[in-house]
Amino acid sequence: MGSNRPTGQVPGNVKGGGSMKAANLKFFLLMTAICLSLSFIGTGCHDDDDDYHHDHDGGYNGYGTGTLRLINGSTVTIDTFYLSPADSLAWGPNLMSGPLPSFSSADIVDISAGTYDARAKVIGQYSEYSAYSYDIPIREYRIYDLYAYDSSFTGSLRIVNQSTGATIVAVYVVPASATSWGANQLSAPVGPSAAVHLYDMDDGDYDIRVVWDAGPDSLYYDIPVDSLTLTTKNVT
Repeated sequence: MGSNRPTGQVPGNVKGGGSMKAANLKFFLLMTAICLSLSFIGTGCHDDDDDYHHDHDGGYNGYGTGTLRLINGSTVTIDTFYLSPADSLAWGPNLMSGPLPSFSSADIVDISAGTYDARAKVIGQYSEYSAYSYDIPIREYRIYDLYAYDSSFTGSLRIVNQSTGATIVAVYVVPASATSWGANQLSAPVGPSAAVHLYDMDDGDYDIRVVWDAGPDSLYYDIPVDSLTLTTKNVT
């Protein structure tokens, strides 16, 4: 969660996870068109088909469309991948035919030239984690390499109501460096023993403010959230 990225309770199909795309979200996937960088995962520049040939910047000449190569440099399997025009508000369908294991790659071919946004998603045992890249220029006759690392992915936060009878009516979660509490993250009250699950949070430390239906607010400071990790915080 960037300094102004809304946190989503349920990962949606609109850009930014559970919310609309923010203009200054940080890039989670690193893109390069340098052919030699492929050696990171033990591959290299090669002719994928007789109809393609190398040009000076590592791209290929072909039929007038571009290709995006998703390279999974993380230690987890990427379950789904989405690519949509930058001016679209929805991610659209999953473009992978199956999961992408660690240290392997998959090509998304026949992409019309234009500017695109990308989302790679990992579906873990307890939560989901996403990596994003925005404003990717796809050009004709070129292959673009999009890398995903462990640090590329977001983390999640689960806040559990451990009180004996009180109901949580509002929850505020902001980076520890923030100077205001921002927006309430709840869409409905959270009763005793229930929990709220917040997705798409940048790795970092967060401050939490819990507002109860009775009594003073509860404040928690410097709660760490890590990439590819579900952090659970019990509140009373």
